[in-house]
Amino acid sequence: MRRPLATLAVLLGGAALACVGPAGRTTPAARVEIPVLAGSAARPAHLVLVSLSGLGSERYRRDGAGAASMPALAALARAGVAADAVEGVTPASAYPAHATLVTGELPAAHGITADHVLGPQGVRGARFTHATSLRKPTLWQRASEAGLHVAALAWPTTVGAEIALRLPDLEPARGGDTWLSVLADAATPALLTLARAAGGEAPETNVPGPARDAVLVGIACALLESPQPPGLVLLRLSQTELPLLQYGPGSPEADAAFASADAELARLFGCLRRGPARDAAALLVTGDHGFAPIHSVLAPNAALARAGLLTPVPGVESVVSRWSAIARSNGGSAFVYAQEERDAVTARSALTREAARLGAFRVVAADELLRDGADPDAWFGLEAEPGFSFDNTAQFPVLAPAALRGAGGYLPSRSEMDSGFVAWGRGLRTRVRIPRMRQADIAPTAAKLLGLELGEIAGHPLIGALDLPRD
Repeated sequence: MRRPLATLAVLLGGAALACVGPAGRTTPAARVEIPVLAGSAARPAHLVLVSLSGLGSERYRRDGAGAASMPALAALARAGVAADAVEGVTPASAYPAHATLVTGELPAAHGITADHVLGPQGVRGARFTHATSLRKPTLWQRASEAGLHVAALAWPTTVGAEIALRLPDLEPARGGDTWLSVLADAATPALLTLARAAGGEAPETNVPGPARDAVLVGIACALLESPQPPGLVLLRLSQTELPLLQYGPGSPEADAAFASADAELARLFGCLRRGPARDAAALLVTGDHGFAPIHSVLAPNAALARAGLLTPVPGVESVVSRWSAIARSNGGSAFVYAQEERDAVTARSALTREAARLGAFRVVAADELLRDGADPDAWFGLEAEPGFSFDNTAQFPVLAPAALRGAGGYLPSRSEMDSGFVAWGRGLRTRVRIPRMRQADIAPTAAKLLGLELGEIAGHPLIGALDLPRD
């Protein structure tokens, strides 16, 4: 027999706990009260899916001292569904991961096979931002077709998507551009208005960080507290990404960023509980991929240039005037492309010699990439050893000290690439622990909660986590 709606206060101990940010500011440990939702099994009318860059389960699990570094998220994890490890996709990087989170497919099927676009002049700074790059149905498409109102806030690959409330993932690229100015023609006007009201014109929002995340959560709060909240909200928080890259996982700077992100999640949860969706909503929080510490960077394109397979443009790091074979870096891995089979053979020979000489990476056969659902257009791949990552440049030696201290993008067989997953709310069971799951399982789980169909896909719904009416 189910208990009536009651409130179980999960007050996070240690009110004096605080994390010190890089500028000396302190972020008090977040507090949330987790209610016990009771009644007959029912689907949520509203679902919020949040991704947080670099989130792993170690952030919401208790450490040896009995404390979690993200206490608000830890409270949700204890009360709801929590995974110990989420296996990512190949490569374990942001854009392929986010496409999998909304399709339940692997990169080879959904079409977002890397973060950066490859063109005639090499690997471009442009990312796969436009929705036309997606080749599979998405959660937002199926939700819209079912009559649900959808909002997407900084979610990758949503430029041009048919989403009622859209604030895409675009960055200023030229001097004088601001975050909101580059969004002017791509975002829904109503969301631009909310972004301005939430502080989106502040200079600090022009780069991913706590100020921008605060604006995004402010927009989400306004929507969730409105008289008619969206049926599906997709929200990406990224303030943890730069500290993980610049200072590495486990650094004080990265820890402070996760503490700040936890406070934003607590604020979001409070807005959800204050709004009209309070007793009919599900909240899902996940990472995109893990990060590993690095000390050195590899430039496979420098080796390919020496083999005569590409011609760098002097003084321009990642631009080439022509290529017959080229490597596209994902961070901890790189995929190699070629115009002809003979170019691929020459490239593999050159890079196999470099791998043997340096002992810093291995050559990955095409069969292994295809088995893992990676880019079918790649002739073969490279995976860096621990401590090493790849770069797209052909300008410096094949091996050099790394300017960054962290990298993602390795193959998902590396446990460091695992991410996390926490879910709580209507349609979900309580106190469920999932030892291991796949990133591809999140989209079908969300679809099952909302009564949507994504078709035959790689992922499977987490049936053991669901508390739904029998079909």
